[in-house]
Amino acid sequence: MSNRSPKTNVQANDYPSTDESNYFHIGTAIPLDKSNVDTDQIIPKQFLTSVSRDGFGDALFYDWRYGPNADSFVLNQPVYQGASILVTQDNFGCGSSREHAPWALQQYGFQVVIAPSFADIFYSNCVNNQLLPITLSNQDIQELIGLVSVHNNSDSIKNIPAKAVSLGIDLKNQRVEVLHRQLNGQVNKQVNGRANTQVHEQTSTRAQQVWAFDIPEDVKHRLLSGLDFIDVSLQYEQQINEFEQHRSTQQPWL
Repeated sequence: MSNRSPKTNVQANDYPSTDESNYFHIGTAIPLDKSNVDTDQIIPKQFLTSVSRDGFGDALFYDWRYGPNADSFVLNQPVYQGASILVTQDNFGCGSSREHAPWALQQYGFQVVIAPSFADIFYSNCVNNQLLPITLSNQDIQELIGLVSVHNNSDSIKNIPAKAVSLGIDLKNQRVEVLHRQLNGQVNKQVNGRANTQVHEQTSTRAQQVWAFDIPEDVKHRLLSGLDFIDVSLQYEQQINEFEQHRSTQQPWL
């Protein structure tokens, strides 16, 4: 199980990101507050018969999305539609080694999964498919899940509706940032005897809160460069060809 020790939480003011191009990904976060989510829950076995790599997004978390309690499942909540960052709990992706699991997550729209730990094979499959797995401590995950849970982010005093939280993933500098949600309210003239208040929301790219994380350098390089295992091997194509030519000369019977 992949459980790399995360770095200490840092202050947002230490890393005030100002350019969206600095981010590997910016997106809405959704909390899946479950531990030991296995690959059969991510993509059930009955959907593995396809010979194509396409069409798995609709079957993601099938039993939860379409089962008896589907109405309460977090992916079915309208406020989280379009979410691309999954925040979840320990040992995510355990069970069988099916590569269909990261395919389903990615085809649904997820680009990043954040958890305290991942199953090792699932972690490797994610990296090989350009799906970024990030490990944070259990304490940081609990805090992050609390922040991205919509019911904890409504403003009843200003009558601001609950809204999902945006995260910026700065892979180069290994940071998860809760992006600042700037709220501007302006009270207009009386309408039907009441003040008509308009709330203007704008998400800036200044970090409101930041967590630093560790990631192996080779994994980071592959993700930033868009390389899978085959692409990495092809970087050594000349050396491989030279070795094969030398071998055929020295050991022609092989």
